[in-house]
Amino acid sequence: MSTVVAGRLGNVPLPVPLAATKSPFPAPELDAIGSYLTAYLRAYVGARWKQVAPGADSNIVKAFHTHDPEQYDFNADHLPALYIFGTGSEREPERTAEDWRVHTNGIRVLWILPNVDQFQQAARSRALAFVADTIDHALELGRDPCWVVEDDPDPTALEQGSVLLRHAGLKSLHAGRWTPGRTLIRPWSPKLDAVEGDLFDSLTTKLVFERVSEPLLGVNPAHPEFGEFGGASLGAPASLSLAVSVEGLTLSEATFPVGYAMLYVQDGADAETVGTTPAKLECFTGAGVSAGIEPDHANDRITITTAGVYDVQAAFSVLGTAGRTAELRLRKNSVEVAGLGGRCVLAATVGPLAFAPGLVPCDAGDVLEVYAEASVDATSLTVVDGSLVVTRRN
Repeated sequence: MSTVVAGRLGNVPLPVPLAATKSPFPAPELDAIGSYLTAYLRAYVGARWKQVAPGADSNIVKAFHTHDPEQYDFNADHLPALYIFGTGSEREPERTAEDWRVHTNGIRVLWILPNVDQFQQAARSRALAFVADTIDHALELGRDPCWVVEDDPDPTALEQGSVLLRHAGLKSLHAGRWTPGRTLIRPWSPKLDAVEGDLFDSLTTKLVFERVSEPLLGVNPAHPEFGEFGGASLGAPASLSLAVSVEGLTLSEATFPVGYAMLYVQDGADAETVGTTPAKLECFTGAGVSAGIEPDHANDRITITTAGVYDVQAAFSVLGTAGRTAELRLRKNSVEVAGLGGRCVLAATVGPLAFAPGLVPCDAGDVLEVYAEASVDATSLTVVDGSLVVTRRN
């Protein structure tokens, strides 16, 4: 079996899974931002808009589209409409960790209005600045009860709304300056300036987002093209042998046991309820490469098979009940290991929760697990991404 190198770009697995939609290429950032802004404008400005735009154009956003209307498909019957599309890289990708590259790209947002007579245009012109500020406010908040993604496992989603960055698969999102004006739309033609166009009142801005790409060495169990290998972990030798020979005569031989294993969670969406009594973290969805150690993601544990000293580290991105403290601790055979723990203050957006590498002496059969607790009972904790890595030192 040849090694399969998978990866992730934002929250899209690579290779790109086969899609049931008309487009095989996912664009979660465009879909999420478009649906979020549409819902927000309808909820908070929609009633006021109807006063200055009665009749067929009374919906402040009839629909949103993810292409450039100045270059491709445009239909004036769809107005007022939001057009949200990528504008390319803002700067060179930046490596921020050993396995992370951050891509900084741009998105253009156009709110285009239908053409009306000059008196109606004058009445609605005062709305442009307010709509711009409302969109900026929506992006700053990042979530609102008017926008709840279907089947969102976040227990706070129904009350506070879904988290935009999480569903867009982005690390950050920043809004720029808004500019009111008029946008020239020409019917599509392969020839430059071949046809005349029409001017439409519009509002435009540029958003800048950061998205993380991450290589994943191993098999991506979610990808159907991996077939019979789907869900398998990569094997490796359990020991390394060294022989020193001179002219065919073996002077010495030695065998060194190899030990390493990883449990991981990728795009986790299941919220756990934690409290002041420590409980095992049950978040892992897969096992990475391993040798000489037994990773068991179904039971969220790693079992040591050979006595030795092991390096253990864990790092996660989490979200949960805002303002409460969450804490992680490593346990060996259900007993807490001193010095291996970390804590953070939870928020509605994703943040880090980890503990630094530490050395743990283990016997054969020892079981390593991660336990979680919180400063207040009934605290929601969702582990979105992360891993527990164990490596033999001697």
